[in-house]
Amino acid sequence: MVEVQAARRALLFARELGFKRLIVEGDSEVIINAIKGGDAMLSSELGHILQDIHSLASTIQSVSHMHVRHLGNCVAHRLARRSICNPFLIWMEDVPP
Repeated sequence: MVEVQAARRALLFARELGFKRLIVEGDSEVIINAIKGGDAMLSSELGHILQDIHSLASTIQSVSHMHVRHLGNCVAHRLARRSICNPFLIWMEDVPP
């Protein structure tokens, strides 16, 4: 659920900032495949969020969804840990080490 909601929020944020091209990465292959168009999950409890993701993606010029193994996703995990203290903290250019 968290992975799907994070992807939805990333698309909303990218659209708000006016991004034209976007790559959405996630370490759950099942979720990334569902976002890419696995209609089998549309009837699940995630279906309404997946439909919203597809709708949001259609408003952006180019959106790619990529599965990244957990080891390749360490930056996202570190940022997620930092967000526990401050969920509204956003880095636009320079990110902490």
